[in-house]
Amino acid sequence: MQLTSFVGRPSVSLWRPQLNAGTLGGPGCRMIVDWEKIEGAWFQSAADAIVATATSNPTERFYAGAFSALYGDYSSILVPGFGLNSENSARDVRWHPPDWRWSIIDEAHERVRPLYQPLLALDVDDSTFDALWERHIDVLATVSHRLTKLVRSHEIAVDPSAFSPEFFVGIIDFSQGDEAIDYLRRSVDEATITSSGILEEEL
Repeated sequence: MQLTSFVGRPSVSLWRPQLNAGTLGGPGCRMIVDWEKIEGAWFQSAADAIVATATSNPTERFYAGAFSALYGDYSSILVPGFGLNSENSARDVRWHPPDWRWSIIDEAHERVRPLYQPLLALDVDDSTFDALWERHIDVLATVSHRLTKLVRSHEIAVDPSAFSPEFFVGIIDFSQGDEAIDYLRRSVDEATITSSGILEEEL
């Protein structure tokens, strides 16, 4: 399943909610976005996807996972894709998740989808949408850091040899233009960005 990418990120917002859930909707339609549940669901479903994919492909050595295929159009925010790739892939697609062998792991995607229901048909003004988009990126960045730590600390139920030593998960979606670098840096530590060579290869 391939989603159309959002071209250009909404303007940066200073909105940082104190609550884990927010109420959305116009007159007669109020829905709750539970960011804490979305974060927890993404972490668990992506971790399970990593275990299942690595276990079912024992000859592969995985070097990265990615949230990609980001989409938002001021009336909706769709579920992004989560994928993985291994060192056996072609070099020219190393940092291009749409061309990865496991570009979007459907099971992880579908498990999270129900929690995105309030975000699929938004009736909000532009500034509120900007805030929601930023919050969504924050959630994906947090999950990325948690998954990277999970794999690197060998706390995941897979033999460590299934992963390269600098395996990481990040928001990797260069179709986002200039904002792609911001998303990457929010989701991956600077030392890993440098050692991976991702920016040198893509810019």
